[in-house]
Amino acid sequence: MSYQEWILVVGSSNVDQIVRTDQLPNRGETVLGGDVRILVGGKGANQAVAAARLSKCVVGFVSSVGNDPHSRRVKSALESENVSCEFFVDEARPTGTAFINVDKTTGDNTIVVSAGANMSVESEHIFKAVERLSNQYGCLPRIALFQLEMPVKVCAEVAQKLRKSGSVILLNPSPIGQLFEYLDILDDVDILIVNEEELRLLALRGFQVDTSGQYDGNIDLVKRTVKAVETKFSGKVFATLGSTGVVVEDTLVDAYKPERVCDTVGAGDCFAGAVAAIVSENVVEGIPHVWQEIARFATVAAGLSVLTAGAHSAPRRAVVDDIFTRLRTQNDS
Repeated sequence: MSYQEWILVVGSSNVDQIVRTDQLPNRGETVLGGDVRILVGGKGANQAVAAARLSKCVVGFVSSVGNDPHSRRVKSALESENVSCEFFVDEARPTGTAFINVDKTTGDNTIVVSAGANMSVESEHIFKAVERLSNQYGCLPRIALFQLEMPVKVCAEVAQKLRKSGSVILLNPSPIGQLFEYLDILDDVDILIVNEEELRLLALRGFQVDTSGQYDGNIDLVKRTVKAVETKFSGKVFATLGSTGVVVEDTLVDAYKPERVCDTVGAGDCFAGAVAAIVSENVVEGIPHVWQEIARFATVAAGLSVLTAGAHSAPRRAVVDDIFTRLRTQNDS
C-alpha cells in the first residue's frame, strides 16, 4: 500500500464575527463600528489552513461542530483549501463563535470566544477520526499540531498516543488558562509555541520560575525565561513577540514587517501552521532542525498574513519562499 506523509491538526472550528472600529473601546465604553463580517476561524481551523498553504505535505483536520449553518460554512471553507476534514457533530451545542473587534489604524484586536461544540469532543472521537485519515494516507501523521480551544485532557490523551507512535507533537497552548488544568500534556510535547504573556504565565504558574522584571521589550528577560522553561520539559520553545520577532535557541529572530498592516488576527496561527509545515519537511527528509531558520520562515509567513483581513490570511508557499530566500541572501552577504 502506498503512503503519503501528512500533518494532523486537532483543534477548534469557529465562525468569526468581525467589527472594525476607529479605536478599541475602553472598559465601560461603547464605540460605533463598521459592518459585521462573518468569516471562518478558530485556532485549529486557522492553523490547518496555514499549514495546508505552506506545506508540501497534505493536511488533515479533526474538530467538533454543531448541526447548524455555521458548521457547513466551516466545512466548505476548509475543503476549498484542500484540507481533509473529520468533524464530530454535536446535536445539542452550536458551532463555536468568536467575536472580534479590530482597530482600523493599528490592526490590534480583542477577541471573545464562545467555544460551543468545540468543548464537546472526546478523545475517542479523535482517535477514530485519526484512524480514518491514517487509512486514507497509508500512515500515521508525522506532525500533530494542537491548541487548547477544546478540552485539554482530550488533547493530552491524543498527543500521548500519537507521540508513542512516532508523531512529532506541536502545542500552541492558547488559551493558556486551560494548560494549568492539565500540565502533564507537556510531557508529550516536542515543540511549544507561546506568545510573550503565555510564556510569562507558564513560567510563573506552571513551573514557579521567578522571572522578576518587566517583559515588554525586555528581550534578555524573555531569553532567560525560555531557557528556564526548557529546563522543565524536554521540548523546544518558540516565544513569539509580535512585531519584534521570535526568541528561539537564545536568539532573537527579527519579525518580517510589511509596509502596511490590515489585520493581525491570524498572525499567531499562521506562525504555528508555518512551523508545522517546515518541521514536517525536516522530519520527512531527515534534515537536521535549524531552529532559527524555521523561525525565520514562520515570521515571514506571519508578517505577510497581516496584509489580509480575517483569520485565514496565511500567504501561499511560493510567496514566502521568495521573500525567505531573499532575506537569507542578504544575511549571507
